[in-house]
Formats: sequence, structure tokens, C-alpha cells
Amino acid sequence: MVDASWAIADDLQSFITERFAKHRYTDVVEFGSGLSTKLFADLKPAWGIVTAYEQSPEYAAQTRELVGGVPGVTVVEAPIVDGWYGSVRMPDIIDFVLVDGPGPCENRTREPAMDAVYGSLVPGAMIVVDDANREEARVAMSHWVMKYKDLYVRHLNHERGTYVLVKHP
Repeated sequence: MVDASWAIADDLQSFITERFAKHRYTDVVEFGSGLSTKLFADLKPAWGIVTAYEQSPEYAAQTRELVGGVPGVTVVEAPIVDGWYGSVRMPDIIDFVLVDGPGPCENRTREPAMDAVYGSLVPGAMIVVDDANREEARVAMSHWVMKYKDLYVRHLNHERGTYVLVKHP
């Protein structure tokens, strides 16, 4: 089954659950898959869509089994190419993003995440970045806020650190 040691920490899981209770996000993108994908499958409204991009075919298969065929949940196998998920097509509309991947690989970085999703983000979309205490996350965040002037960002003092960004209208 999915390796729980790679799962999002309890504090981030609680934060996401609280956010979904206040705002029913319907178009979710997740970089990295696993227990968080199951959380999104449980939290999304019946008409919601969750697209999780996973670099490992093994974890992708395990995540598919974990979510048990919930309608509207897709796990896309996307091998890492030059530090980011290979040619992946983003949904046209995104209102919630969890950046928790890619996982361990050579030359990995999460910085391309914003370029990948930005064109599909609706006003008010929330982007959550796990493992924000890592240097690569801090560097990516500084680049994102310089490039995308309509992003409000805050840091949550979670176990592994969390950045939360909201796209302003």
C-alpha cells in the first residue's frame, strides 16, 4: 500500500480539510499522489475533479487502488524529465493545487509547478506547497512572487512548513 512516510503531515491534512469545509473546491490538481489523493477524493463534491500527477508507476497504481475508482479522480503517470513531470496537460480550470512532488529524483525541483498551473488558475485559487522548510521551496517561492504579481503568499508553521498562495482577481 501507499508509503505513509511520504504522506502529508497531520497538520497539513487538517488545514486542507478545513479549507474544503469552507470552500468546496471542485477542480484540484496534485503533484505527487498517495494518501492526499484519497483525502481529496473524500473531500471533493460529487461533481469535482481531482487530477494527481505521479512520477512512479508503482505509486500511481497504489494510489488508484487506494481511491477505489472514485468518479472524477485521475492519477496520471508522469515520469520526471529534466527535474519535472514530463509532458503533462493541465486541466483548463484549477481552483486548488497541492505541490507535494516530485519526490526523490536527480535535479528535482518544484519550481516549474507554478508555470504548469498558472494559466488554468481561477481567481481565488489556492496553491499549497508542502515541505516549505526546504531551501528549494523557499527559492521557488521567491521566484514565483517576483514573476506572478497577483499571488498572495503566507507561510504556515507546520511540521514540514507549508506555503499557501492565493491568486487575486
